[in-house]
Amino acid sequence: MSALLAQYSLVAFVTIVTALASSFTAWAEFSDKASKIDRYSSAVCSLKKLHTKWHALDEVSKQSKGATKMLVQESEAIFSEEQSSWASSMFVLKPEPDEDADGDGVISPAEAKAAEAKAAAK
Repeated sequence: MSALLAQYSLVAFVTIVTALASSFTAWAEFSDKASKIDRYSSAVCSLKKLHTKWHALDEVSKQSKGATKMLVQESEAIFSEEQSSWASSMFVLKPEPDEDADGDGVISPAEAKAAEAKAAAK
């Protein structure tokens, strides 16, 4: 697209198209949808396997404490792994309004000290 615009001496549009393409690429990388889909698919697959494993047991086995414990522990492990991978993929937590005094979306060291002092006073 840029080459076509440059050929017709529309250089101003070349910069706009390039900026838009760069912005799109940066946003796609920031949102990282591919790894989110992969992570969620993995969790769903693990839950389906656990579901199949549970339904493969006979009724007597399902009523045993060991089988119930296995179901709960494996389910919790799957959800815990998903939660920890979700938390590790977060970059920055959005500050609370009372922590961000100047409203710039970033907590400065001075704002952090003020928030700590305010929390300690409570």
